[in-house]
Amino acid sequence: MKKLNKFLTTVLILFIAVVSFFLIGNYLLSAYVQNTLQEAPISSFLIKEVDVSVNLFRREVTLSKIEAADSTGNGEIAATELSVSGIRLWPWLTRDEIAAGRVFILNPVAQLTMSNDPDHVSGSWSEMPKQKFALDELEIVGGEISFLKNSDERLDTVFAGTLDFNLYNISSKSSDGQFVFKQNSFEGVHLKLKNGRYNLPNQLYALECQSLDFNTDKQRLTIDELHFLSRYSKYEIGKQLGVETDWLDLVMAGFTVSELQFSKLLSDSALIFNEVQINELSVDAFKDKRLPFPKKPDTKLPMRMIQDLPFRMHGDSISIEKGSVKYAERVKDSKDEGAVTFDSLRVKIYCLSTIDRLIDRQTAMHAEARVMNQGRLKADFIFPNEKYPHVNQARGTLSSMSIKAFNPVLTQNASVFVEGGDLKEFAFNFTYNNNQSNGDLIFEYDDLNVHILDAEDESNKKIQSFITNSFLLHKKNLREEESFREGTISFERDKKKSIFNYWWKSVLSGIKSISIL
Repeated sequence: MKKLNKFLTTVLILFIAVVSFFLIGNYLLSAYVQNTLQEAPISSFLIKEVDVSVNLFRREVTLSKIEAADSTGNGEIAATELSVSGIRLWPWLTRDEIAAGRVFILNPVAQLTMSNDPDHVSGSWSEMPKQKFALDELEIVGGEISFLKNSDERLDTVFAGTLDFNLYNISSKSSDGQFVFKQNSFEGVHLKLKNGRYNLPNQLYALECQSLDFNTDKQRLTIDELHFLSRYSKYEIGKQLGVETDWLDLVMAGFTVSELQFSKLLSDSALIFNEVQINELSVDAFKDKRLPFPKKPDTKLPMRMIQDLPFRMHGDSISIEKGSVKYAERVKDSKDEGAVTFDSLRVKIYCLSTIDRLIDRQTAMHAEARVMNQGRLKADFIFPNEKYPHVNQARGTLSSMSIKAFNPVLTQNASVFVEGGDLKEFAFNFTYNNNQSNGDLIFEYDDLNVHILDAEDESNKKIQSFITNSFLLHKKNLREEESFREGTISFERDKKKSIFNYWWKSVLSGIKSISIL
């Protein structure tokens, strides 16, 4: 009996000791963590308020009601809760290594101001000790983040959005993980962003998205309602710079990148994907030609632009479905802008690549669209790449339509009104380099009749119209007649202007060789 009582007494003492250890340890460790956080800065951030709860039995630390501010006045961070569970004490006590099962952050709000002094930004974080850590999972739910920048004595938003974020099997000790970045490794990431906005550094344009979902397990990036928009109206943007400037408003209902090799992006700065799918693209573009042309470097041809990117890339295909494009110009002495439209747009680009080992075919593009809501345009382009150094080539056809459909752009931009004219056949085929385009063009039409307009009141200049129709204009060009002409494309490139200008002016040179006597 005495031995039993002694055993029970020993068990009770041990039980009380263990309970006391956990109770006292929880209290002491909670106080220690709270005091440490509030007295020692994390980088340049000081903890203003935090409640700490420690449960040694469950190996869990929970911080709540967190508020922190940058001592330099460049930011604030707050969160409803930060919990660390599954803490492994032995690595912490013996190797000063943070090891845990899960870090969970609820409703973090961060507003950070980007300093104009780069030494301040990099220096404050570089002074932090390199803490070794290993985490099974980092999860952020309901985060709100915004980066601001001082500009002309005001704060401009550089980036803002709300996010959910998961990072799996993170380690600072090993580079053996599936993804490696700056000597840290992890096995997967899942990011969900809502209502994101990024203001481009040029202060002219911004990117907005309704939602973004990136998942390394699925190797997929999906964006809904991606909007590239100007921060100024179409006429105001040119006034801001004082020169002729492109204004653009672009909306994609859906944007999906499939089989995105995220590991190559991190380790080799290489953007490699299988396909980009763009759904319901809408483009509204405008240029005020009344303003001076800007001083600018030469515009590169498409493949040269791709090759000069600061990263390597390879995409098997890029496709656009259900697109529409409106391009308008306002020229000197015009009353309004003249616009050309392309509807029911479909585009497919193949093998867009600067990585030689992945190139397996010519880089090519096929495009189809209805022009001015009438004729069907089909065009094919070939671009040279490192394995297939073919010359740049463009060829295409436009189905029959009324030439009068182009009056909205001809009236405003050329002071010409087409009274009559039917396009029966149109086809072009030309090659081009950085300096010159050459090729041939078929333009079969009948009953072409135009009015030359007064720029001020758009009235018909009868004498000029009579001279043009009688002596300058080839009024019909029919295959069954001996006077039928085949056009010659020959155009010297203006290197300051875009590739679209180059293509159009090349085609226009062939049209003029037929229609002008």
